Amino acid sequence: MSAGADQPRRVVFRTRGNHRQGMGDLHGCLAMAREFQSRGSEVSFLAEPDPEAVAFCRDADIGLIAADGTRADAEALGRLSPDCLIVNMLKSDADYLSALLTHAGLLVTVDDDGPAAPLADLRINPLYPIPNSLTDPAFVPLKDAFQRLHDAPRDLRQPVRRLLVTLGGSDTFGFTPLAVRAMAGLPPEVHVEIVVGPAFTHQTQLEAALRTLAGHRCETAGNVCDMPDRILRADLAVCAGGLTLFEMACLGTPAVVICGEPFEEQTAAALAARGFGIDLGYGGDCIETDVAEAVASLIDDPNARERMGVRGRELVDGRGAHRCVEAVIDAWRAKGTPR
Repeated sequence: MSAGADQPRRVVFRTRGNHRQGMGDLHGCLAMAREFQSRGSEVSFLAEPDPEAVAFCRDADIGLIAADGTRADAEALGRLSPDCLIVNMLKSDADYLSALLTHAGLLVTVDDDGPAAPLADLRINPLYPIPNSLTDPAFVPLKDAFQRLHDAPRDLRQPVRRLLVTLGGSDTFGFTPLAVRAMAGLPPEVHVEIVVGPAFTHQTQLEAALRTLAGHRCETAGNVCDMPDRILRADLAVCAGGLTLFEMACLGTPAVVICGEPFEEQTAAALAARGFGIDLGYGGDCIETDVAEAVASLIDDPNARERMGVRGRELVDGRGAHRCVEAVIDAWRAKGTPR
């Protein structure tokens, strides 16, 4: 199937993913890319050739063009001549975007809250809201497995038997060991599952932290492909404040939130204010007792877990990628850019 004349035929995503940046932007772009592909559009990624990004695109069977500065990136877009350029990066440089936008019929930014955002024809900002943008959590792009599992039945009042610890695709500053050590006082019947992402580099510290859980039921996994199922199985989670937080909300898994980066604090606080997640702020300011007490409060309160789980599913239904692509197509039609 090929894209119709009233929607973008060639779409390029400008993004990045590595240990320092994290992997959430790549995952969000991929969810949107799959939606575009289902409609017949051709998609490519333009990103720095970090090992994590290269492996991600290879596994996803998505073409990766190596980003190499403003001039080279503009030349690459000139060759590709995309109908739509979607930039998913924090605080994009205005001069950089100005050099790129002449090579695309439509410019879309995703979660860019910096000075370049006004250059975009469409701004999608569910994680970092700015004026004149789409800010509702319903626009968070998640892979389609979350949509399929969104309405799966579960008993949110049952005793906590499985606790998931996952702090994103990179956990840049290594807060997973902190979270694991905080689990030492859990009841012995609680099974602790720790999942780390492909850009995680704190294995030595994690192994030391795991020794504090001697006698507990515990397992670790890395770079898993069944994350939606693991989230659904969990009765409770400790997670970061980026894309993973919205995955928890979508499947109704109550969460204690340790922000992996200071810029995640706004996201976690906003979602907590709407009834999902216990927000502990930036992980660098957390201590183990903060995490332990927050986890214990949810373990001891099935009513709170139920309310949080129901509220999460109300806020995020897993159809964010579909809504984003529909918004892009509407903007495309409104601008009159079909070629």
